[in-house]
Amino acid sequence: NWGDYDNDNDLDFILIGTSQGNKIATVYENISQLANTVPSAPDFLTSIVANADVTLSWSSGSDAETDNAALTYQLMIGTTPQGKNIVSPMSLNNGYHLLPEAGLIHALTTDIKGLSTGIYYWRVQSIDSSFTGSSFSDEYSFTVDLTSPVPGNNGTITPVISDTSNITITWALASDTIDDKKDLQYKVYVSTTNWGSSIENWENNGSFVTITSNNVSQALISGLNYGQQYFATVVVLDTNGNKGIYSTQMIHTLLFTEDTAANFIGVKNSSVAFGDYDSDGDLDIIISGETSSGKATKIYQNTNGQFQDTGISLPSISNGKVAWGDYDNDNDLDLVITGDNVTKIYQNNQGNFDDINASIPGLSHSDVAWGDFENDGDLDIFISGTGSSGVETYLYLNTNGTFQASGESLTGAYESGFVTVADYDNDMDIDLIIGGYNQDGQASIRLYQNESFHLKLMDFNSTLNNCTFASWGDFDNDSDLDLVVLSHTENYFSQVYQNNGSSFIPILAPVDTRAGKNGSAAWGDFDNDGDLDFIIAGETIYSDNTDLYINFNALGTGEFQGFSNCDMAWGDVDNDNDLDLLIAGDQGGMITTRLYLNMSSTKNTIPAAPENLSSSVSGSTVNFSWTAGNDSETPASGLSYNLRIGSTPEGFDILSPMALPLTQGFRLITERGPMQSLKATIHLPYTGTYYWSVQSIDTAFAGSPFATEQTFTIADTSPTLSEKTFQLTPLPLKL
Repeated sequence: NWGDYDNDNDLDFILIGTSQGNKIATVYENISQLANTVPSAPDFLTSIVANADVTLSWSSGSDAETDNAALTYQLMIGTTPQGKNIVSPMSLNNGYHLLPEAGLIHALTTDIKGLSTGIYYWRVQSIDSSFTGSSFSDEYSFTVDLTSPVPGNNGTITPVISDTSNITITWALASDTIDDKKDLQYKVYVSTTNWGSSIENWENNGSFVTITSNNVSQALISGLNYGQQYFATVVVLDTNGNKGIYSTQMIHTLLFTEDTAANFIGVKNSSVAFGDYDSDGDLDIIISGETSSGKATKIYQNTNGQFQDTGISLPSISNGKVAWGDYDNDNDLDLVITGDNVTKIYQNNQGNFDDINASIPGLSHSDVAWGDFENDGDLDIFISGTGSSGVETYLYLNTNGTFQASGESLTGAYESGFVTVADYDNDMDIDLIIGGYNQDGQASIRLYQNESFHLKLMDFNSTLNNCTFASWGDFDNDSDLDLVVLSHTENYFSQVYQNNGSSFIPILAPVDTRAGKNGSAAWGDFDNDGDLDFIIAGETIYSDNTDLYINFNALGTGEFQGFSNCDMAWGDVDNDNDLDLLIAGDQGGMITTRLYLNMSSTKNTIPAAPENLSSSVSGSTVNFSWTAGNDSETPASGLSYNLRIGSTPEGFDILSPMALPLTQGFRLITERGPMQSLKATIHLPYTGTYYWSVQSIDTAFAGSPFATEQTFTIADTSPTLSEKTFQLTPLPLKL
């Protein structure tokens, strides 16, 4: 065997054997004067990892005596720096080769197989033909990663409703044995089929959405069909291609999501209303009803979408009504409250509410509505309920802020009923519907037409008997008001009636509107397509129910679990140009008040103001007209209008619009305009010059800017005598 036993850089050898029958072991020293030189170390080390295997490569070392191609190599691999516990080079760290042999590797590359997960450190040395080892190369490392990343939070995916076609999902960042979290990638998939935990099935059959990295743990899934059920998952990858999968999450788009931050008092037998009582450009809320421990009436102030109980002291009522209206024409919202033997009118004085001590009977199980019955520019009151003499219905006229009984005879007064006013016949004065339960416990309804400021009982569609609730709305955008009603019959039902100009025709198909008792209904264009939709809640013969209808296409009850003994209202509480929904009532035995935010991606645009304003004066009567506004969503025939009259420029002291002209006509209340047609009539008792304008209101109750202000002058208020039959009218009828 060869070997440099005396370390003089040349090979000696040892001879062991038998010579002439004798065993010999002789070392022969090489006394050559030519010393071997140490080769240089390899360079440009590279590693390529494939699962548990690695291919290691380097460039050739060099030597003064041995040709580069004849050099061999020794490898050192360890799991710690300068370690050799995986592959030992049989050399010292300084490169001294412990065996007088060629290196084990006769090429510039080698494969190492079957490694486990971990970080490996490696170096290589050259071995020349004299078996001299070079110093080791610089140390390099490579990583073998056979473990999959571990999804965070047990693989939970959380869906966040974005709108009707988009959902944002979030997840907790994954962890990995080798990689830093920021180096992991996340692939998002969606499918109408649940592919479970099979990464292969998701990659082959799911729809790839996006890939994220650098600690981004959310993704937007778009282009979804409203109401369709989908499944989503996230596949996490490390830098070595190992994959983990998050739990599959069922997702579906919702038009509404509950505002869980809103902490309203829960009430049933309730009344709710939106109104910007503090005139700051966002809608506040009043809520009344029966709590789990008593009764309450509370006003919540809206500040940038956050609601705070104002602590304003008001009578606590249930089975009654709260309603905003500007009775004193100062363009802020006053308040009427009725129920539990209470009827109070409160004047808004810079956000404080003062009882005006109106002489109106306190009623129970009652309803009330504001409306300008006499077309004199101020709001009167219609009220119905149970009083000291039984069931009573009254009209109280507003004369300079004082309310006096009108003397109108209103037959068919009702308990636990409703009062609603509107100009259903488009003759420029408001008419009246009342309904509910009579003294015999039978549900019924009465329509009164306003004829020269007297109420005339009209024949009504017989199918409207047993009606317990009604609400006006122009669902077909033909400029006259239709009705949605709830009825208390053997099966309980609700129905839409179309106003055809001379009668109300039931629209039987295509809707199957259920819920007829102890409920409510509300119109509003919540999908911003320019026509009215509606929501209905109440008892059915089976259970409590809440149904949402896009015009006449039922969306079902999934978004709003069934309510009864409830009231509800539409309003854009977050000023994002779509209608949100407030519901208070009994939800499966739980007394609750819930605010649902509209997540629609389709936003409403405000209408344009009317044009070509004109007025004509005859004595104290002023006739107004204008041409229609226009709107991107609501057709011109579906717009309503809101008039403003003042005794000074931009004034409103004669007829308050309950809107803020200086902020582009923002509506203080969420209602249609009081005029369905392109004209109006007002009777004013005083001479002088007046300033007026009008705004358009669309089906989402958004107001246009007011039109360019016009003026008119009343010079003579003397009445024009004509032949007319007068009759005396009795005091309010009490039934």
